[in-house]
Amino acid sequence: MFLRQKLQVGAFVALVSLGSFSLQTTQAKDVSNRAAVVRWSADLSGKQETPAVSTEAKAKAEFIFDFQTKTAKFLMTGENLQGVSKILLLSKGPETNLKGALVLTLYNAGETPLIPKLGAYTKMFTGSAFEKIANAVLNGLGIVEITTSTHPNGEIAGAIEMRKSYQ
Repeated sequence: MFLRQKLQVGAFVALVSLGSFSLQTTQAKDVSNRAAVVRWSADLSGKQETPAVSTEAKAKAEFIFDFQTKTAKFLMTGENLQGVSKILLLSKGPETNLKGALVLTLYNAGETPLIPKLGAYTKMFTGSAFEKIANAVLNGLGIVEITTSTHPNGEIAGAIEMRKSYQ
């Protein structure tokens, strides 16, 4: 009888421990108590250009919005980008693979110092520029395109998409 009670207590302790572990595992996967971070970004490549361009260049463009201060931060990192002349925010055209009208010039080599050799560029936008960027990006219409001296009509491009993560 004593042995049977010990086995029952042991089984109960094991069951409680297993339940506790299961609860902790579930809580670790539950994102409801973590803050959602929404970012809008685009992976740029020559394949996404219209027409497609054969190039080793690639980049990632990201927009971070602060709606209280009405500022948009643009971040771009790239590889094998040489002779960058402009970084443009375009709207999507009537067909999925066509670029539409210019929304805003995000970088112009004629007005701003050269992009550093490591291929990183950051710029803040406010006022009407913020409004234009927010309108295109938040409505799913934004395309980032980089033009270079080698490809003045566009070397790499990519559509901006919303990406959500949790912290």
